[in-house]
Amino acid sequence: ALSCSHAEYCVTNLRVLIRSGVLRKTETQLAVADIREVRVVRSAIQQSLGIGDIEVIGSSGKLRLAGVEDPDQVRERILTVL
Repeated sequence: ALSCSHAEYCVTNLRVLIRSGVLRKTETQLAVADIREVRVVRSAIQQSLGIGDIEVIGSSGKLRLAGVEDPDQVRERILTVL
C-alpha cells in the first residue's frame, strides 16, 4: 500500500491546529483555554537530529505534533499564548 502524509501545525492565541493528509485531509484542533500541559518527547535519534514531538494535553483531548524542529523553542512559544 502506498502511504503519503503531510502535516501542518498552527498555533494561534485561540487554538492549536493540526492539518494533515494529502489525498484525504483532516483537521484536529485544541482550544488554548483547554490546554493543561505541553510536553516535549524525543527519542535518542530525534535528539541527535534536533527534532522531537510535542504533546499538547488538554481537558478535551491530546494533540501530538510530530517531528518538530527545535521542539523546546516551539513548546515555549505555545506556553506564551496560554
